Amino acid sequence: MRDVLIVCCDGLTGLPEAIEATWSRTLVQTCTVHLIRASMRFVSYTDRKAVVAMLKPIDTAATEDAALAALAEFADSELGKKYSATVATWEHAWARFTPFLAFSPALRKLIYMTSGLGTPDAIDEVKQRITHLEQQSTDLRMQLEERDQELAASRAGELWPISTPHNGPADTRRQTLWNQTRRALTDLRSRR
Repeated sequence: MRDVLIVCCDGLTGLPEAIEATWSRTLVQTCTVHLIRASMRFVSYTDRKAVVAMLKPIDTAATEDAALAALAEFADSELGKKYSATVATWEHAWARFTPFLAFSPALRKLIYMTSGLGTPDAIDEVKQRITHLEQQSTDLRMQLEERDQELAASRAGELWPISTPHNGPADTRRQTLWNQTRRALTDLRSRR
């Protein structure tokens, strides 16, 4: 393996440094799930739901500044003061947590934990998303082709106008020829 783009670590001492020494351009990310678990060690079971609810705005923040503001809000809260070790855990891991915030929410779901792509369910979800995007692209392409065909047919009508009054067999032949030409143009367009 020559290049590694992103590595999500579980907090094992020395692992991030070893990865950076091996692949200097690799982005090392702390596993969000492990970080939350580590910060919950200091929280009593009765307060865990409330603490998790207050930590959620940190890891769902749109930017690093928003996440830092959410952490500060938690630290200033009653629960943050009660569980200062939880705040310290986040502050200690902050440099390894923040790379995660540079990505879009869709990519965050893939890299927020150590086993993000290791599970068959996650791989299936990625495949489904790719298939969905391909289907949307195909639908758009078909709509554009239909529009081009309609435009070509309308331009062809401008080039070869058909007279409205029918003056006998000559106009009928002209109408037939026009219909054949239009079908031929449509067939050519659909083969592309």
